[in-house]
Amino acid sequence: MRIERTQEIACTPEQLWPWIEEPEKQQQWMEGLLSNEATSDGPTRPGSTFRLRLREGGKIADYDGRITAYDPPRHMAVALSGGSMKNIELHADYRLEALGDGRTRLLYTSTADTERAGVLMRALMPLFGFFAKAQLNRFLRTLQRLAEAEAQGAASAS
Repeated sequence: MRIERTQEIACTPEQLWPWIEEPEKQQQWMEGLLSNEATSDGPTRPGSTFRLRLREGGKIADYDGRITAYDPPRHMAVALSGGSMKNIELHADYRLEALGDGRTRLLYTSTADTERAGVLMRALMPLFGFFAKAQLNRFLRTLQRLAEAEAQGAASAS
């Protein structure tokens, strides 16, 4: 399963980056995200690990994650496993491209490695994909609204 979305946001990559990286800001646009805590020491870099706690319906699910690419403020990629997606590794890739005039193009790609998943889970992936796309659209609209409002507030203050 592969999902790709592009979103243009009226702020610079430097203004958008904290919304992608910082747990407190992630919680504002990722519905259901309860926490995102580092589980490795040192600065964020490829190989750094973290644990996400998400509300999935009426349950709380934990996901173990690792940073697979990290180049602020242009690129971050993560791999996630656990939660309700047993035996599936999810990969999320965020690329920020400056468009000029204080605008950024966010290119988001996610893939699911279902090689170790059971037959039933692989059969259900198209249904999961449908709901994941709808959820992603909501997330990106919220991200856009929040990042643009913050950027406009910063511009008005200066």
